[in-house]
Amino acid sequence: MMQPTHKTLAAFSLIELLVTVALISILSGVILAVSGNDRTSEQLENSARQVAGAFREAQNYALTGYQGVTGTDPCRFTVAWSGTGYTTTYSYKDGAGACTQTASLRSYQLADGVVFSGTGSFYFTLPHAIIVPANNVTVPLTKAGITHVVCVSATGLINNFDGTTCP
Repeated sequence: MMQPTHKTLAAFSLIELLVTVALISILSGVILAVSGNDRTSEQLENSARQVAGAFREAQNYALTGYQGVTGTDPCRFTVAWSGTGYTTTYSYKDGAGACTQTASLRSYQLADGVVFSGTGSFYFTLPHAIIVPANNVTVPLTKAGITHVVCVSATGLINNFDGTTCP
């Protein structure tokens, strides 16, 4: 007498399917978290490059003797930063030859939620763009707990780096 044979179908069990979905969800979360930090780092890098560019522009103005106000005698170019903004200011001599007159050249705003960690300023003197104060300047930018710095050396070199300190 023949007994009926039952064929089993090859398939995934419910438990195997749930474990697979859970693993994919966990890996997706990790990938999204890492890409979020990469995006923040990229935004900080872009902001630091823009700030360094504004600093270099002020330095170049000092080297070339740029006249921010026509018919004046320039004496220094100041950059200042606070919160999400930074400015470049032109200083020129008054009638007595004192460096007391100022005019704003440019104002900038940081984008994408990037902020300066503190406030500060320095200036370049003419004609050699000597930095005052005569020491290294560190300008930190932050977003979401990540920091990037713009470094201005006493010799006038302007760079930007990951981290909280200048090398």
